[in-house]
Amino acid sequence: MYTSQQNNKQSKQKIEKKTKMNVDELANFWKQFDMILCINLKEDTVRRQTSQAVFNKLQIPVEYLEVTRHPHGGQAGTFDSHQLCMRKAYNAGCENVVLFEDDVEDLRMPSVDALNEVSRFIKNNPNWELLSLGSNPLLYFHTTSAVAEYPHIRKLQTLYGHAYIASRRYMQTCLSYQYAHFLHPIDLLMSLNTQSFAIFPTWFYQPHTPNNVTQTIYRPNWFRKAVINSKNWYAYNVNIKLENVTWVLFALCIVLVILLILVLCKKK
Repeated sequence: MYTSQQNNKQSKQKIEKKTKMNVDELANFWKQFDMILCINLKEDTVRRQTSQAVFNKLQIPVEYLEVTRHPHGGQAGTFDSHQLCMRKAYNAGCENVVLFEDDVEDLRMPSVDALNEVSRFIKNNPNWELLSLGSNPLLYFHTTSAVAEYPHIRKLQTLYGHAYIASRRYMQTCLSYQYAHFLHPIDLLMSLNTQSFAIFPTWFYQPHTPNNVTQTIYRPNWFRKAVINSKNWYAYNVNIKLENVTWVLFALCIVLVILLILVLCKKK
């Protein structure tokens, strides 16, 4: 029979073999942050267990912030929960905070280079406010911008607040919001932030499982992973507004229709 210690040793060996990094390096990466929080609906013990498995795998020393259902629904509840985390970190004097939602899943193991890059970035760039660890880039009207000396990091507009790092400046900004004035999801407001960045390729994603906002199953998780990976690849490697691509395709369609009409006319 395997002991818990043997299981942990096997898990560490598997991570080290896959990523060619020492697990202690991964654990040390998370130690640099002033606070690491995960929002968890108190009654949702399943989400608590599944997210804890993710955190154990990635050596993340997370503190759960348990919340109750909001009387005005999941969207308002999520808004208030993120503000509650920001208030907790801000009042504790934190310069940064890592925030997760309990439906977070790991998409890939961070590379050593990516870990080091994030560490250097938050230390050496005073103006950053958000750094997404699970980006879902807005591609239609926006592109990403390269950041000098940080090849894995891009400046961008991104949706989803399931995994990100926030600076003290963003904590202040977030606490100035009032849900009654916006009536929109908190991640929509995050997407408007002009000092928002993301790590590429992304580390985490939010699966399409029943959530506490919509209570809807959308698509299988393999499809969800494929979509997130594709959007991140496009944002990093192609980086052309889909609005422009749409107009090009529309113009090509018109040209093809005209050519088809000319061919048919010649046949007559």
